[in-house]
Order: sequence, then structure tokens, then C-alpha cells
Amino acid sequence: VDILGSILHNNRVDVGFLGGLEVDQYGNLNTTLVGDPRGQFRHMVGSGGANDIASCAKRTIIIIRHEARKLKRAIRL
Repeated sequence: VDILGSILHNNRVDVGFLGGLEVDQYGNLNTTLVGDPRGQFRHMVGSGGANDIASCAKRTIIIIRHEARKLKRAIRL
């Protein structure tokens, strides 16, 4: 709480780094839940302050392994 309150929320962070699980075609970053077309989902732990970092850091760098399975396209029904 001290780090988020006194440093991040006071606009003192220039660059924030986030790790992601997958990115959709619109650039939305998924950090906590992975699903497949069959409706099976798997929750990941550790989102921590990702929302605060993405919202309050002046710039955000996303770190994700570049694999086809991590770049999802929207499923049209």
C-alpha cells in the first residue's frame, strides 16, 4: 500500500512493466484468466497492482512471450 500510495499514485513512476498471458485483436491484455473456445477457464494468480500500474504510470511496457497461442482473435458465433 505504501508503494502504490506514495509513489505510484503521486505520479512519480515513469515506466511500469506488466506481464501478460495473452492479447486479443483489440490490444486488450489478459493477465489473470485464460479461456478456450470449449468454455474451460484457468485462473492465474498475481495480478497485484497491475491495474494501478497501467492506470498511473506515465508509460507502460507489456512483457509477453511472442507465441501464436498468446495472440487471440475474437470468436464470432
